[in-house]
Amino acid sequence: MPPKHPVPALFDHFGMPAIKPSDEFTIVYKGGMLQASVKRKSGKVETITQTVGGKGFSQMSKFDPDDMSEVERNKLIKKMYNNGRGESQSALGQKFGLRQPQVSRIVNKE
Repeated sequence: MPPKHPVPALFDHFGMPAIKPSDEFTIVYKGGMLQASVKRKSGKVETITQTVGGKGFSQMSKFDPDDMSEVERNKLIKKMYNNGRGESQSALGQKFGLRQPQVSRIVNKE
């Protein structure tokens, strides 16, 4: 059997279900932290952040748009943003499968 491609193997290592050709994913490494995010065709988003080597810190988030309304999602985004004192718009966009300008519109809407 041929060796597994390194990208799906990486996601398997993180404990995330296998990625498919229809999925979008990003992998970012910065300051000793690796963040991998998968946006499924269904709109579900899974993100894991982990220290390189897998020891010390690991955080996983999952977002399923079928489990909450858009109104509930927007309230949660505003709460997590916390008037600029919480998570960044870019980070929230990645967690919810949105682009930063979409998050900006949500957090700036009364």
